[in-house]
Amino acid sequence: MKKGLVLLVLCYACSAQQAVIANLTAPNQSTKTALILLLEERYGGPESSSTQIISSEKELKKFLGLINKTRKPGLRLPKIDFTKNQVLISCAGITSEPKTPTLEVFFEDENTIVIEEKFTKYNLSTDNKSVTSPFVMYKLPLLSKKISFKNR
Repeated sequence: MKKGLVLLVLCYACSAQQAVIANLTAPNQSTKTALILLLEERYGGPESSSTQIISSEKELKKFLGLINKTRKPGLRLPKIDFTKNQVLISCAGITSEPKTPTLEVFFEDENTIVIEEKFTKYNLSTDNKSVTSPFVMYKLPLLSKKISFKNR
C-alpha cells in the first residue's frame, strides 16, 4: 500500500514539473488580456449604439445615472479600483432583435489591443415583439496600450 502511494506521489510530482517546464519553454505565446463581464442588461441602455471606455468613478456614475433614470430601484455602482482597472461599455441601441452585445479581445500586441464587438442572440418567444436597448459592461486591467475597436 505504501509503495503504491509513493509511486502515485512521484508520478504526480513529475507531471507537475513537466507543466512548469512547458510554460517556461514557450514564453512567446501571446496571452490575451482578460475582459471580465460586470453587467449584462437587456433593457434600459442608451437609445443609440455606442462603445465607450470609462476610466473614472465619476464617468461610471454619470453613465449609470442615465440608465437609472428609468429604473426603480436603479443599478448599483460596481466596485472598481480605477487605479488598476478601466471599464468598457457596449450599447446596442434600440432594437427589436433579441440580441445582446459582447466584447472580446480580437488582437493584442505590446502597443495595441483591438476589441471586437459581437452580438449574441437569445431566445425570445415568437409572439413577443418587444423593443429593447441592451448593454454590457466589462472590466479591463488598466493598460498603457492603445485601445481600439474593430468595426461592427
